[in-house]
Amino acid sequence: LPSLDEVARPAMAKGAAEAGRPVPPLVTQVTAVLSTDQAVVRAAGREALRPFGTNPQWVAMFAGSGFPVDEDGTASDGLVDAVVVAGDEHGLADRLAALAATRDELLVTLQPTAPDAATRRAEEDALFRAIVSAGR
Repeated sequence: LPSLDEVARPAMAKGAAEAGRPVPPLVTQVTAVLSTDQAVVRAAGREALRPFGTNPQWVAMFAGSGFPVDEDGTASDGLVDAVVVAGDEHGLADRLAALAATRDELLVTLQPTAPDAATRRAEEDALFRAIVSAGR
């Protein structure tokens, strides 16, 4: 996420100043994975990033941020670690609270760890509770 502060935020400020407008909020998107198992988190994170790994604009942005993707578009461990927040419900709440304290806006997307509806629903509920807890 450092590239947001080092590249995106200054570019937005410059563009806003040139247009004579206030700087718009910078929306930071993160993927949430409900797991403390690094292998599970990275597998889920790679799945979430799969559509971006073959898009030339995203590939260039990732590479410019120090996280090149593999030739087949697979996200590196470093990229997954940079854009995925993970943990149990309480760990996610802590991480989201820390991010929210330094971000204009935070957009959180759940990446389920299993394809079944029951797991997804349980993870959605846990993420909602973590978001509520993070906001306190």
